[in-house]
Amino acid sequence: MKKAAIVLIALVIVAGGILAYAAVNTQLKVILNNAHMTPAAQLKGEFDRWMNALNNNSVQGTAFVSAANGTAEEYGFLVYSVTLKNNGLLPAEMAEVQVSPVQGDVLAYSSQASLGQNVNHPITVPPGEEEMLQLVLLTKSDSHAVRDIIITYYIWGHPFLVKVTYG
Repeated sequence: MKKAAIVLIALVIVAGGILAYAAVNTQLKVILNNAHMTPAAQLKGEFDRWMNALNNNSVQGTAFVSAANGTAEEYGFLVYSVTLKNNGLLPAEMAEVQVSPVQGDVLAYSSQASLGQNVNHPITVPPGEEEMLQLVLLTKSDSHAVRDIIITYYIWGHPFLVKVTYG
């Protein structure tokens, strides 16, 4: 009987340790990679596509202005790259990167939308793994890269939000 009690106490301690580890590691580790600006003049077709989508109210992303005008030489595509590392025991689901706009920002969209992939397909970061997410920001070509980056995700249906400043 005494041995059974010791075994049960040991199991409770192990289970408590596992639960504590899982609770501590619900926050994803966010690694900000280098942001780079590509002049829109180098990607004229992509620029025209997004400006037409903006003017037709059909952007698959977030529009910060209702309409924009100007030439490709005035704009650039600022690409933010964020690596999310999941040290927890549960998958982080529906991971998404957003940006807080500054003056001159036109629209933001995910790399999925840029590549013509299904933007409704959720991004999951499995336990013990990492996932790289990209956000493309169409902005004025002389704009700086300093922005607030907001990462949202869900673990077991509970929302989590991480806000970091890039730059």
